[in-house]
Amino acid sequence: MSAAEQVLDMLRATVTLTLRQAKAMSRRETGVIAALMRGKPRSVQEECDYAKSRVWVPARHEGGVAESLGVAHHVLVGRPCTAIGLAWVAVCQSPLSFWLAFPPSFALTLALLFKFGETGIAIWMIVITAIFLVLFIGAAGLIYLESRQMRGEN
Repeated sequence: MSAAEQVLDMLRATVTLTLRQAKAMSRRETGVIAALMRGKPRSVQEECDYAKSRVWVPARHEGGVAESLGVAHHVLVGRPCTAIGLAWVAVCQSPLSFWLAFPPSFALTLALLFKFGETGIAIWMIVITAIFLVLFIGAAGLIYLESRQMRGEN
């Protein structure tokens, strides 16, 4: 099988598998989006085990283009993004860790942007963060007021 045929076959297998999984999710749950929202992401160890298992390699593609691209994806995207994503979730789920991690990382990012002459991006980052904080504080206030109303407090 030529490289072009392998790529086309890999794309066909990917689309077929994606559609099959979406259909299965929508049967199990109230819909695909609901299933994705309730899903539990793999840990870094599970991601590594999945990559090593090669179950994602379509039939007749062992050692071919699909396997090479898949390995590259798992090494360059899958593992690092899983680790970063899980770290971000861990930081965001605890108010203390979030407020301990956010200001220093934000300040470091701004310092680097200003140092390398990206003043425009730094200013936009400040503006967008200020808008986010106003919306966040407003939403938190509304949630607090609503919870007091539900408990019968004034």
